Amino acid sequence: MNFSSHLQTVCDNETLYVKNQIYDPKHGFVFPYSPTSLQTFISIAHVNKKLNEEALVSKDTVHIKEPVFVVDTLDGCWSHAIIENIIVWLWSYRKYMANQEIVFVIRKRLLDCYPDNYKNISQDQTKFSEKYEQLLGIIPHKYILLEKNIKTPHCFDHCFHYTLEDNRQRSFWNTHEIYPGRWNQAPIYSDEEIYENVNYFVQGIRNHLNCYHKNTDKKKRVVIIERKYDRMFDKNKLDRLEDVLSRYEEILFEGTVILENMSLKDQIALFSRTHVFFFRHGSCLANLLWAPQNSLVFDIDERTNRKKIVQRVCDLTKSVSRHVQYEEFDVGQMMRELGMYLGKA
Repeated sequence: MNFSSHLQTVCDNETLYVKNQIYDPKHGFVFPYSPTSLQTFISIAHVNKKLNEEALVSKDTVHIKEPVFVVDTLDGCWSHAIIENIIVWLWSYRKYMANQEIVFVIRKRLLDCYPDNYKNISQDQTKFSEKYEQLLGIIPHKYILLEKNIKTPHCFDHCFHYTLEDNRQRSFWNTHEIYPGRWNQAPIYSDEEIYENVNYFVQGIRNHLNCYHKNTDKKKRVVIIERKYDRMFDKNKLDRLEDVLSRYEEILFEGTVILENMSLKDQIALFSRTHVFFFRHGSCLANLLWAPQNSLVFDIDERTNRKKIVQRVCDLTKSVSRHVQYEEFDVGQMMRELGMYLGKA
């Protein structure tokens, strides 16, 4: 074994590459030396040259030949998991692991802090739940390996660590102005770079799931998205909106749907054929990635300081988001906006 084969290099702001990365169950990631950048990417690290070298040649060490991508688990929220995990991981995959089947190693730090995130992981803990696995098909991978389940020394021949804190700079929710409470400095990446990666994801998922819909309807389709568990519409408000839309002859009203009851492919098909969306601000907004060009979105929200969050998603398809105060729930104003939209379409 040539011990000089160990290599550490920071590929970019968000990715650290390590050749022959050792993981020891007692010590975490083991290095023969510690560069200044290590703490940016490694949550549990141990610098021990002797341990590193012994593990490299030990017959008890499990070697994984496929590229390994070390990341945190998926966010518990559907929209953040897609927009700020899967799409962001795709960025690094395309740059450094493209056209290779990889293995995801899922850090334990956030699973330890937020055990509710285990709901997004399969029972045998070798993959994510079905819908997330379908979305992760854009990144070819054999399986996921939870850090907490590594019980013997491992050597990852080619290991890529995603940064512990990226300040959401690869997301289009990357500044305080867009998403309150976030980065208050100039963005690192241009919108052109960000949206190119998002568009690559959208087209890749359509190809992967063979999910396309050519909308030939003369009338615009309209849908209300209801939630299953929390932040649901008050019944009287939902009834008012459904009543007005059901009598609106210039549209095709799809009715009120609950996305949690639909397959991923059916969700994509629904959003692909629909031009006008009414929903309470929440995780369904990520599905607007599948919306047709020049759609209209009514983002019905209790808060007033996050008007740009949905618009940034809509920008991908040159669509428009109208921020509506939930307490006011001005159906008349929403219908006037819908009328103006239909007049221009």
